[in-house]
Order: sequence, then C-alpha cells, then structure tokens
Amino acid sequence: MIDKIKKNKVSELPDWVSNQMKEVIKWMMNQNENHRPTTKMILSHDTVLMYLRSCEDREQTKKEKIEALNERDLIIEERNGLQSDYERALAERDRERIQKDRLQIELNRERIEKDRLQIDLNRERIEKDQLQIELNRQIQERNALQSDNERAFAERDRERIEKDQLQIELNRERIEKDRLQIELNRQIQERNRIQSDKERALAERDRERIEKRSIIN
Repeated sequence: MIDKIKKNKVSELPDWVSNQMKEVIKWMMNQNENHRPTTKMILSHDTVLMYLRSCEDREQTKKEKIEALNERDLIIEERNGLQSDYERALAERDRERIQKDRLQIELNRERIEKDRLQIDLNRERIEKDQLQIELNRQIQERNALQSDNERAFAERDRERIEKDQLQIELNRERIEKDRLQIELNRQIQERNRIQSDKERALAERDRERIEKRSIIN
C-alpha cells in the first residue's frame, strides 16, 4: 500500500465516501511527510470527529435494540411460563396474525403513497398536455390564414388536438379511478386496524384469564 501511495497508483475512493472524508484521506496519503497530518490532527479533525460520533451513535442504538429485544424475550418467557402448550400456541398464533396485519397495513400505506405519486405524475402530464393543446390551438389559428396546403396541416393539427383532448379525458378518468382506489385502500387499512385492535384486546383478555387461573391454582 505504501508503494502504491508513493507511485500515486491508489484507486479512486468509492462514491459513498463523503467529499470531506476524501479530502482527509488524501491529506493522510500526501507523499510529503511534512505536509501529512499527525495522528492528533487527524483525530481532532471535524470530519473524523463527526464520523466517530456517528459510529458511536450507531453502536449505542444497536446496544439499545439488543437490550430491548432481551427485555422483550424475558417478558415473553415469563408469560409463557404461566401458560399451557395449547394457550401458548394460541398466543403465538394471535401474535403472528397481528404482525401480519401490521405488515399488510404498512403495505397498504406504501401502495397508497405510490398511488398518490402516480396521480401527481398524471396531473403534471395533463398540465403539459394542456399547454401543448394551447400551443397547437395558436398554431391552428395561424394556419387558418395560410394557403390550402397549410390548412391541410391545420386540419391534421386539429385532429391531433382532439386526440390529445381524448387522452386528457382518459387520464382524468384514470386519476379519478386511482383516487377511488386510494379511498378504498384507506378504508381497508382502517378496517384492518380495527380488526388488529380487536385481536389485541382478545389476546389481552386471554392473558388476564390465564393469570387469573394461575392465581386461583
């Protein structure tokens, strides 16, 4: 690696490396040792400090997630210790169904967002088509003053305008259909949310019944 640096044959840094970090790395690989930074200078550089803090934050987040998962596992283990095999199977099935419902709700939300983006694209396309129609109309008016041959071109433009208008109408109908689909998806999502709440309530009621039975025993 040192020989490559001396011969200036080091590969280009990948795009995911920030420009600030690229500058620091180039600074560290300066062939002139008098112009290279010391270790203290590197560690105190703003870009390096920011990167180290980012790494520490990510590590802390991972630790917190692990602790949360461990705590959740302990709670689940304690709860399962009070249940029979059949009751644990029911609770696991309910949990999986709730998780599936949550995933379905998330998918519906993403699909609705995608539909909204498509509607925005269609609206922009309609506006562009309307501008083109206006331009074609002006061309048509100008061509009305020209020769028979030019009027033939105007007729062709008029037909193209009518075709564009039909396309706009189709786009408008498609947008309305998309809007209705979004509303339907929203209602489905709301229904899934209500169903998920009911299932959580049933699961909680089962858990309380199990705890009550354990206390009585």
